[in-house]
Amino acid sequence: MTSNSTSNLDEHLNQILFWIGHFILIIQMVFGTFGNLLNIIIFTRRALRNNSCSMYFLIVSISNLLEIYIVTLFNHISTSWNWIPANTNIVWCKINGFLTYPLIALGLWFIVLCSFDRYLTSSHNANIRKKSTLSLAKKMTFSTMLFFFIIFGHLGIIIRPFTIDDETYCTVLSSTYIIFYNILFVIVGNVLPIILMAIFGILTVLNIRKIHINVVPLQINNITSKRIHSKDQQLIRMLLFQVLITVLISIPYCCINMYQTFAQLLLRQHFSSSESAIIYFIDNLLAMIHLTNSVIGFYIYTLTGHKFREELKRCFQYGLKIIFTACYLPLKIQQALFSNKHQRRNHIHPIEQQQPVVLTTAV
Repeated sequence: MTSNSTSNLDEHLNQILFWIGHFILIIQMVFGTFGNLLNIIIFTRRALRNNSCSMYFLIVSISNLLEIYIVTLFNHISTSWNWIPANTNIVWCKINGFLTYPLIALGLWFIVLCSFDRYLTSSHNANIRKKSTLSLAKKMTFSTMLFFFIIFGHLGIIIRPFTIDDETYCTVLSSTYIIFYNILFVIVGNVLPIILMAIFGILTVLNIRKIHINVVPLQINNITSKRIHSKDQQLIRMLLFQVLITVLISIPYCCINMYQTFAQLLLRQHFSSSESAIIYFIDNLLAMIHLTNSVIGFYIYTLTGHKFREELKRCFQYGLKIIFTACYLPLKIQQALFSNKHQRRNHIHPIEQQQPVVLTTAV
């Protein structure tokens, strides 16, 4: 009787997980692809691309796209259909082991770098603010990627398909290595970035409050400096909201990961079949929610950043203009317009060459 109830519970939980996984996957794939592609377009525009924080947002968006199609998609396939290509293909097994964990960790750590950059920018100390540069952001990004592919990517060298009890698994046979890797990933890949982004977020808020308290009213005539200051404020607001939501989404997944790692691997705690089924269900559900971090960035930026919305509006206007031009203008007119533009760029008439000379001599 107990075994029947346990098997029924397992079947029900798997069925629920299957349908929830379908629903969440569609949302993550559609909204994640759309949002991250628009992020990449907007943060490479002239108005934003020279800002260090914008560069971090751009890298986060690229990392999120890779995470959606490499981690989220195959995680859903393995969970819902119980089909894991890495179990039967040694090449995919090693690629999966090399890419999966670094991509998950980098998605959080890039936000940590962005939080650190905004902490520097919001400082009342001018010397600290000067350290927030585009060159430093590029160096930090490259160093972080290299570091995490070194400390997590070595799994791709060791892992390979093994046959255990007539079943093939893409895994590592050494239990000591599995314990070490799980603890490393839980602490360095999940817990530490959540703590650091929360710390830098709080410090940034304190810096902003300190500036507002100590600020002296000054008449600033430089319009450019006003715009830059406003842009930094908007980027800080966008980041703080992203940090808040990321922390709230990630904490439950970090907790279940820590519990599994320390209770099952270190303490060797044994669970009944029903307990294992419940833990498996909760772990996969929280993992799906945690992977939503790779989707939400664009929608947070749209709701909280006025400058971001302006650039988004310009992108849509430019895109619609191209579409309407391509759809409604005849092909001959389009070719004529293109050839005229090309001629105007590459050919200068003698009268146009003489005109600036006459104007300058008259002045």
